[in-house]
Amino acid sequence: MSLIVTPGRHAEDGNGALRHMRGARPSRPVQPERRMMMLAPPDNTFAQALFLAEMDLVRLRDQLSLGSCVGATFAECKDQNLARRGKLTADTETSELDAYTVARIVGGTPLDEDSGSTSSDMCEGARDYGVTTTKMRPYSDVAAVWSAERTPAVVADALTRQMDLDLTCPTAETMKYALTQGFSVMVGFTCFAGLLTRAAASTGKIPMPGAGEKEIGGHEMLICGWDDNVQVEACKGAWIVRQHWNEWGAKYGAIKGYGLLPYAYQTHGLTHDIRCPRLFEATP
Repeated sequence: MSLIVTPGRHAEDGNGALRHMRGARPSRPVQPERRMMMLAPPDNTFAQALFLAEMDLVRLRDQLSLGSCVGATFAECKDQNLARRGKLTADTETSELDAYTVARIVGGTPLDEDSGSTSSDMCEGARDYGVTTTKMRPYSDVAAVWSAERTPAVVADALTRQMDLDLTCPTAETMKYALTQGFSVMVGFTCFAGLLTRAAASTGKIPMPGAGEKEIGGHEMLICGWDDNVQVEACKGAWIVRQHWNEWGAKYGAIKGYGLLPYAYQTHGLTHDIRCPRLFEATP
């Protein structure tokens, strides 16, 4: 296995695992009130492949050394929603830093702790507190910035940008149904060393773990489509996901920076807390 030489901007822990691989927390339970499920009509027939074209308009985030993948995923999800309605501008683009902050508030994590988060906590924070714009709160992995309390101006602006509804997507059918309706889907998954190989970095193909392969943490990505025919090693079919490390992965649409997560990750129980944020405020 040829491991990537980790870029200097990505911090490592004492075991050599990327710090941001702890950005998603698969062991944190989802509260019962957050388990409202999406339903798909029976007898759906889906195309063999789909990609949400609005993603070309959405800025690809780079989380740098911070474990903020859940915030970045939500920000890109909301921006895709804004783009499909013709409402994504420099003034409305979503702040991934503020998203990460409200997710940690819901999770009960001190703001000076880079704890990572979950889709469930992220969506609850977006409903209760809202998430402000990049213009109001730009991204930074400098501790003095990401650990700071939200200012009164940020709090007030975010309350005008709350999310109204998100639904869990328990099956591949409900995930595809959401995507055909034009909604991207947040997915957390368990990470293994194969994610850090040169092959994964250049192709975006995320391999299934081998027997006895050690877990290295959890990560969150945004599902933007699927391809039933793509091959990832022995696995046929994959979700098209946006990663959050620039210059990594495959090219879809106009942008390089996508990964291919095999369907087998879901069927083998290696994905968690799959959610589809759906209804947002009418942004001016």
